[in-house]
Amino acid sequence: MRVGIVGDSQSEGLAPWLVAYLEAKGWQIAGVFASRGMSLSNMRASAERTAHARAVADGSPDALVVVLGGNNAISDRAAYAELVSWFMGSIAVRPREIWWIGPAASLAADRHTQRLRTRELQRELVPRDRRAKWIDGWAMTSSGVQHAPDGLHFTRAGYQAWAARLARALPPSSSAPAGLYVGAALLGVAVGGFLALVRG
Repeated sequence: MRVGIVGDSQSEGLAPWLVAYLEAKGWQIAGVFASRGMSLSNMRASAERTAHARAVADGSPDALVVVLGGNNAISDRAAYAELVSWFMGSIAVRPREIWWIGPAASLAADRHTQRLRTRELQRELVPRDRRAKWIDGWAMTSSGVQHAPDGLHFTRAGYQAWAARLARALPPSSSAPAGLYVGAALLGVAVGGFLALVRG
C-alpha cells in the first residue's frame, strides 16, 4: 500500500506519528505536504500549494489521506461543493482511494461553529466521489485527545493519540457508511509554513 498525506497545520502534528504507525503496518508513505492555514480555496489560489499537493497525490497510487477543513471559511454549500470537485479532479487524480479526515474538534469559540458547518458539508459532499471515504475527525478528537492552549491544535501527546486512532481506522471499510468512525519519526523540512516530503 503506497499512500500520501496532504493537509493543513493539523497534518504537521499528525504526520510524524501517523507515518510511523502506517509504516508499522507495512505501508509505504509516498509523501507528505502540510501547509499552515491551508484550505481548499487558498490551495487553488496558490500555484505553489497546488503543485506540492499534486506531486504527493501523483506519487500515491493506492490512497491519499486528506486532512483539510479546519481553515474553511465557506458556508455556502454550492461554493464548497465546487471546491471539493476541483480538488478531486485536479489534485487527487491518480489515487484509487481518497480518505478525507474531517475537521478536528475545536474548543475555540470563534472556530467551533465554522468547523461544525464544514463537517456537515464534507459529510455530504466528499463521498460523492466514488473513490472517497469521509472520516469524522470531530468524533475522533472530541475526547481523549489533549488540545493545545489555542483550543484548535493539539499537544504532542494529543497528536500521537489522534494518529493512533486514525491508523486503526485506515483503510476505511468499503461497507461502512460514509462518515463512520470506528474507533519511526518522519524527517521533513518546514519552510514558510510548509512541511513537504516526496519520496521517489
